[in-house]
Amino acid sequence: MPHHHLHTRPLLGYRRLARPGGHLAALYRRRTDRPRPKLFETDRANFDVLYGRIPTTKDKDKAARVADVEKYLADHKVSYASGPASVISVCIHDTLDAEGYSFVGHTGVLVDIGDGILFVEKLAFDAPYRAVTFASRSELKDYLRSMYDDGPTMDYGSPLIFENGAPLH
Repeated sequence: MPHHHLHTRPLLGYRRLARPGGHLAALYRRRTDRPRPKLFETDRANFDVLYGRIPTTKDKDKAARVADVEKYLADHKVSYASGPASVISVCIHDTLDAEGYSFVGHTGVLVDIGDGILFVEKLAFDAPYRAVTFASRSELKDYLRSMYDDGPTMDYGSPLIFENGAPLH
């Protein structure tokens, strides 16, 4: 009987850690504040960077907000592994404070499966993971917009969708 070994590697890399400057990472950590193995503690700073507040304009200007997210990722030296899996991030526009911010409100993992793509996501801390297949990245983008875009009449911009730190096309 052959032995199968599970090899894991991170999809994200961080070369510079910094206090992300906000309370939103703490919001996502509430369920993770229970005692964890030391491995989790070493990743907490990375988690805080990925889910931190990203300073941006309060204006709905998509190009400016995309540039601000890309700059934040570059400033924090966030990198993504190449390979068959990629990280999908949905950045939400926050205009409630005096300054505008973006933050990652949802993430998932995308895998090309030949005749389409597989998207694995967890919609809530207490919900199970789910896998959804799409014919294309365009269909995935439409799906994510249907979940997170409240429409053009809002005081904030539509969500930005990234694949491995670059706008999803």
